[in-house]
Amino acid sequence: MTLLAIPIGVLGLIMLAVGTHNADGMLVLAGFVLIMIAYFIVLVHFLGEE
Repeated sequence: MTLLAIPIGVLGLIMLAVGTHNADGMLVLAGFVLIMIAYFIVLVHFLGEE
């Protein structure tokens, strides 16, 4: 599940970059949401290890 966070985060960063370049608010929002999902996957993984 943690390995899934890497492509999700990379896709989110790409969408964020394209959205800011094209001034497309929905792409920026979608990229930010994907980055948050990847962040929470990693966070839950590391909190679950304790």
